Amino acid sequence: QSLLLGCASLGDVSGSEWFFKNMRRHKRPIGRLEWNTVITAHGLEGNPTRARRWMNKMINASIVPDAKSWAGIAEAWERVGNRKKMLHAILDMQRAEAKGELGEPTDKHDAALPYYALARSYVKVGDAPRAMSVLKHLQAKDMPLSHEAHKLRLEVHLRTPPGPRRSVSEIERALIDVVKSRPPNGPMYTMKLGRMCRYALGNRRYEEILKELGTNEEAVLPSLSDSEAAKRWRLASMQAALKSRRFSGKTAIMRPNEDGKWFSKRIKQRKGTKLGKVSGGFRMPAETGLPEWMTIQKPEKFGY
Repeated sequence: QSLLLGCASLGDVSGSEWFFKNMRRHKRPIGRLEWNTVITAHGLEGNPTRARRWMNKMINASIVPDAKSWAGIAEAWERVGNRKKMLHAILDMQRAEAKGELGEPTDKHDAALPYYALARSYVKVGDAPRAMSVLKHLQAKDMPLSHEAHKLRLEVHLRTPPGPRRSVSEIERALIDVVKSRPPNGPMYTMKLGRMCRYALGNRRYEEILKELGTNEEAVLPSLSDSEAAKRWRLASMQAALKSRRFSGKTAIMRPNEDGKWFSKRIKQRKGTKLGKVSGGFRMPAETGLPEWMTIQKPEKFGY
C-alpha cells in the first residue's frame, strides 16, 4: 500500500498499475484504497478516459466508488482544462450520492476532494468570486476542510490582478489561516507562493505575520536540494538509461497514450498534397494557389 500511495501522489501511472497487478497476481486483498490509488494516478497525469475505465473496473469488482474515486476523474479533466466535463463528473457523483450509491470516505477530508479540483480551475485564472463560492459551499455543507482549502483561498487572492478587485486584507487573513492550519511536520507552501505573498504584502508585513504566528520562512518553505545533488541525480538517471536497453530518457518523457494515434492522424491531414502527373504534364500551382479540393487529403475532422 505504501508503494501504491507513493506512485499515486506522484502521478506514476505505470508504477501504480504494476504494483496493483502484482497484488492481484499474488492474491493480496484489494480494497477501495488500492483502486483509488490507480484512479488518482491517472487523474494527476491528466488522463480522464483511463481514470473512468478503472472506475468501471472497480464497480465490476463490486466495490462502490467514493468521493476520492470521483475526485480522480475531476482532477483529470481539470488537468486537461475541460471544466465542462469536470462539472459533469461532479454532477454524476452527486446523483450517485442521491441514489445511495456513493461509498463512505475512508478519510473524512476526502468528501471535499472533487470540489477542490473545481476550485483549483478557478484559482488558476484568478477568479476569486467563483473559487470562494465553491469553498463556501463546502463550509455550508459542514464538510471538514483540509489545509489544501486554505491554500486555494490564499492563492486565488494572490492571483487576482492588482487593482480594485484585489484585497490586501483578505490576503493577510488567508495567509494567517494557512499558517494556523499547517500540518505538524513538513512545509506549508511552495517558494513561488511565498514570493507572491512577499510581492502582495511587502517584505516587512510578510515577515511580521510569520513572526506573530511563531514561525519563519525557513520553517514553512520546503528545503530544496543543492545544485550538486541535482547534478548527481541527473548523471545517475543518464547512466541508468545507458545501461538499460529497454528504457531511455526519451521513453520517460514521451510515453505512449491513447491520443497519440489521433494526433498523428490530424498532423498527417495537414501535410501538403502530392501532385501526380496528368496528360498535360505536372500541374503547377497558379498565383492564387491550387483549388481547395486538391489541398485536402481527407475531410477535416473537428473534435473527437
